Amino acid sequence: MAYNRKEFVKDMKKAYPNVPELELHFGYLYYANALSQFGLGGLTIGLIPNLKKEIEEMGSIFDSSAGRMCVGDGWKIHYNDSFIMGGIHGHCDFTLVGANKWIEPGGKGDPNRQLVSNKDASKNVINGHSTALQLDYVSENMIPVSYGCLKVTQREIAALNLFGYSIQEDKANGNRVYNCTNVGKADAATMEEYVEHVSALQKAIAAS
Repeated sequence: MAYNRKEFVKDMKKAYPNVPELELHFGYLYYANALSQFGLGGLTIGLIPNLKKEIEEMGSIFDSSAGRMCVGDGWKIHYNDSFIMGGIHGHCDFTLVGANKWIEPGGKGDPNRQLVSNKDASKNVINGHSTALQLDYVSENMIPVSYGCLKVTQREIAALNLFGYSIQEDKANGNRVYNCTNVGKADAATMEEYVEHVSALQKAIAAS
């Protein structure tokens, strides 16, 4: 169920106790922006190196109220999470933009073997993302899972898995589409639970 401003601020303060009032205000604007994208084809997410065309076409929410992507100057992690929560509460489709194809760990696209294979990923799995195909680490600054950190795109997939989303399709261009298959879970999603879930995943990865 979509938040009103008062409900949003209450939840945000639980998840991020030290966020200033002005940033709570902007966070709600970005939440509402995402909420409104249901009829526009949903939200588009991914790593910056893979999003150049989409950013040019859709624009940034930090540049204009008509922008549709949470990227660029002004980005903060709690703005990012506000935007994702708006999409979840709005039951929006999420399109995860790939880099032409998904790259297999240890394959030609991973010459330094920085990705975790299925066999070695039992403690590091985020369903649909960190097993056979890991878009998170297909970038100019590849980071091994063993570092115990979740990059932004991986946070979002963790939230989608937690709050009632499933993979709808993998497109030929490398994009992966998630849609809401459990409305009850999506409606019950909270920022506090989201942040706690990501924190627990990070600790589990770091300890594995």
